[in-house]
Amino acid sequence: MKNADPLSLHSIEAEHAVLGAVLLDSGKCLNSIREIIGEHDFYSSSSRLIFITFLNLTEESIPIDSLTVASRLQDDGTLKSAGGHVFIAALLDSCPSSANATHYAKIVKEKSVRRAIIAGAKDVSEAASERGGSTEDITKAAIKKFQSIDIPRPVTTSTSADVLLDLERNIDAGVTGLDPCYEVLGRTVRRIAPGRLYVAGGYTSVGKSFWAGDLISRLYRQGNPGIAVFSTEMSTQQYMLRFLSNDSEIPSYCIEDNLPLQIHQYNRLIAAKDRFRAANLYLYDNLYRYGDIEKTATKLKAKNGLDIVVIDYVQNLWVDGSSIYERMAKIAPQLLVMAKEMEVTVIVLSQVSNEAAKGEANGIIGFKGAGEIAAAADVAIWLERYKNDTNLLKVTVRKNRHGRVGHGYLRYAPDYTRLLDEDDRG
Repeated sequence: MKNADPLSLHSIEAEHAVLGAVLLDSGKCLNSIREIIGEHDFYSSSSRLIFITFLNLTEESIPIDSLTVASRLQDDGTLKSAGGHVFIAALLDSCPSSANATHYAKIVKEKSVRRAIIAGAKDVSEAASERGGSTEDITKAAIKKFQSIDIPRPVTTSTSADVLLDLERNIDAGVTGLDPCYEVLGRTVRRIAPGRLYVAGGYTSVGKSFWAGDLISRLYRQGNPGIAVFSTEMSTQQYMLRFLSNDSEIPSYCIEDNLPLQIHQYNRLIAAKDRFRAANLYLYDNLYRYGDIEKTATKLKAKNGLDIVVIDYVQNLWVDGSSIYERMAKIAPQLLVMAKEMEVTVIVLSQVSNEAAKGEANGIIGFKGAGEIAAAADVAIWLERYKNDTNLLKVTVRKNRHGRVGHGYLRYAPDYTRLLDEDDRG
């Protein structure tokens, strides 16, 4: 394998062009450049010094030109290191037009990212070659190192006219998303829409996974959406057993124990198996790192199409952070970003805080770990057993960025792992 050509890892010409553009228009383009690069992206130490001087002058509201820059460098004792008066004056000739400033900055950023990738790969290779340290620790360090690389993301600037045109097109095309299957969700969230994060929480053993399994079964009875389920508790076979029982209305223990069935039951079970054999459904029970889940979902989206990602449940995901509060504070915004960037619906099951479990949350959406989970959610759903009838599940939409809140009831049919709609009880 050939080593990377050192000359390909930086562009002195692009760095000089960026600096020249700033001098040409007296610093007017500096803000747009700063959105793309920082001082750490410059390979040349002299370029870095001059760029830092630009930033310092701007902070102090001092005009930027070759004289003010040279004077500040002189005061700092770094003028010689930055190339001197002649070099600074020559920068004006290195840039044909300040109009191309952001293009030059993108070249500088591209080179900077490549250097960071190669440096990171070298560090990982050296760590893997050493005898000390476990492969688990080496892998974690490698993931952390590459996640820290500041890779530029494309930013599209939309005028109000652009947004209005897109909105009109979407309205003409009809409401996007899937039927939410339940009456209470139909009159509140209306559709299970792409690009949104749904968080469903409830006390221990209230039936969060039960509800998620029933929702997925209902969705496949009305179509064939692409759904990926990442389970951190139940096995994939347990999930499939629930789907078959739900769809066929045959007790799960009868299917699991292979008990004799009547002919009509047998036919329903065969139909359920055929439905899920053909379903665009993917089940995982061995992925716990958020990064692995995101990568797997991205591949599924590109290869097979994906509408919904279900995570059961969020507190079991592995992310950096010593406490559950630190971990959840980091993962909550990442889940929302995944929904928006992949244009999928992310449905997350969550434990609840001790205060919420004791009834002391005072109306706060008390998902366990951090308020960021509720803050990130487009829709927050609360699941609880009805106080006067434990076979009723009260479903409350406590937060809805895109519509109404409200509650409704579902009745457990535990043998079939099904939930049945009930009339509201006030």
